[in-house]
Amino acid sequence: MIVSGKNSPKVREIYKERSEKAIEYARRQIEKSPVAPYVSKLYLYGSCVREEQTYQSDVDLMLELKPTFDINRFRDEIILLKSRVNPGQLDMPEVDLKVVIGDEWKDEHTLYFENIKKEGRDIWQDE
Repeated sequence: MIVSGKNSPKVREIYKERSEKAIEYARRQIEKSPVAPYVSKLYLYGSCVREEQTYQSDVDLMLELKPTFDINRFRDEIILLKSRVNPGQLDMPEVDLKVVIGDEWKDEHTLYFENIKKEGRDIWQDE
């Protein structure tokens, strides 16, 4: 149990560590998946990239797959992957994984995609 203000440096560090563990877990699941060879980018966005996460925050990820990705062949795998990226532990944040094929989303002007273009960080190549 955390007994301190939610903006204290110690609490912020705990929230950040929780998120980082969930992000790493999700990345490992994607790396083990049959869709891994088709990954172009994996964007982290939302409160985690801004380092504003709270205990209730989820981890927002958007997986960009190569335009050659065959959704009909891998449809079931994508559905399973969206659940596999969640650590499944009560003390870990949920992971919300969105999946797009190609980079045509960059031409979209919805608030959702504008936010990812503005603040999203590609973490697929980060090591």
